[in-house]
This record gives sequence, structure tokens and C-alpha cells, in this order.
Amino acid sequence: MGRRIAFGGILTALCVVLIYFAAYLPSGKLGIYSLASVTIAIAVVELDIRLGAVVYAASAILIFLLTGSLNAFLLFTLFFGIYPLLKYHFEKQRNSVMEMLLKFSAFNALALTGFFVYKQLFGVPPMNLETFSIWILIGLAAAGQIIFLIYDYILSRLISYYIQRLKSAIGR
Repeated sequence: MGRRIAFGGILTALCVVLIYFAAYLPSGKLGIYSLASVTIAIAVVELDIRLGAVVYAASAILIFLLTGSLNAFLLFTLFFGIYPLLKYHFEKQRNSVMEMLLKFSAFNALALTGFFVYKQLFGVPPMNLETFSIWILIGLAAAGQIIFLIYDYILSRLISYYIQRLKSAIGR
């Protein structure tokens, strides 16, 4: 049990360091947030879903306390940290159509939640939607779906790589 807690602590620390860098680097933020989400996925693979949730919660609390960036905290807490936990449950579906429907539904729900939480906290929306035509908004929504699909695919590949190549090396 001590090894599992220590490994969870290491994953939490790695996640917090990645988000800290993302909060203060001028570019490449989404890539680093995506890498931070891999730490939560590894916690689920190595420890289990409950301890993965503990790593997520501990990371979120430490990000809030240490980064000083509300944006970093919101992005991690409302999407990049929680999605690997949801992905675990969605991928237990036997029907791949249902799995994808759940993933896209979760993405859209999390994106809308993030939009409204941001608006409530800062008093302004993250982007002024009234300045865009309906076609631009549809294009932005479609682009978001495609980017999410790419993120989900890359996250799946990184999890597979970890399981096939790195898991046995870490266990030694």
C-alpha cells in the first residue's frame, strides 16, 4: 500500500509541475495540459479509479494553492484532470458508438460548464460570442470537436504506450 501512495504522490507532483509550467509559459499550454492529464490516466492504470480520483483531487488543490493562476486551475479541474477519469468509464462500454457519444457529450458539457464558470467568476465570457456570425460559431464548435477527437486519440495512444512499454520498466 505504501508503494501505491508514494507512486500517487509522484504522479500528483508531476502533474502540478506540468500545470505550473503551463500557467507561466507563453506558448504550448494545451500540449502541457494534455501531458498533465496523462498523469491522471497513469494513476488510473497503476492504482485504480478511486486512487486516480484522489490524485486528480490532490493535484487540483495543489494547483489552486501553488500556481496562483485561476485559469490554470479551471482548465485542469474542469477538463484536463477530470476527463481521464470519465474516459475510463466511457471505454468500458461494449458499444463503440455509445462510447463516442458519451465522450462527445462529456466534452461539450465540460466546455459549456467551463464557459459559464469563467463568466460567473470574471463577469465576462471568455470570448464575446455576439461579435461572431452563426457560421463562425458553428465552425468554432466543429473545430472544437475535431481538436477534442485528436486529443482523445493521442491520450489513448499515450496510455497504450505506457501500458505496453513503460509499465513493466517502472515495476522493476
